[in-house]
Amino acid sequence: MEQLNFLMRRIRVNQFAILTNDAPTGEIPVEFGIQFKTDIAGKWIAVAFKTQYLNGTTPLLLLEVQCDFQVKPEDWDSLSTDGKLVFPIGFLRHIALHTVGSARGILFCKTEGSPFNSFILPLVNLEALINQDLEIPLTE
Repeated sequence: MEQLNFLMRRIRVNQFAILTNDAPTGEIPVEFGIQFKTDIAGKWIAVAFKTQYLNGTTPLLLLEVQCDFQVKPEDWDSLSTDGKLVFPIGFLRHIALHTVGSARGILFCKTEGSPFNSFILPLVNLEALINQDLEIPLTE
């Protein structure tokens, strides 16, 4: 498959919360999750990236960012095969990378001037989080 042409249409902060008054020092575990959402009629795909910083098992800070991507109509149509849309793994990782980068900037801005500004979003292994093509059934 050739490269898919797309635009980032919107960046949203679906969730941001600091759940404690004091930022701990030392190593702080971070968890990640990625979810894809699609709008077949609108020919867009969204990436929701969620991260949480933990103190043991207790969440300290939560952030969920969603980026919406509009795929060029001809390219979107080329994804259709055998009654389903198939988004290639490389494309999914590419748009997820843009979303993680956006989340990194949002985290910095939202925590600026607070003790939580030292919480850096580490590198995210998208190969581990996204390990297959995304198939969406087309229903009539």
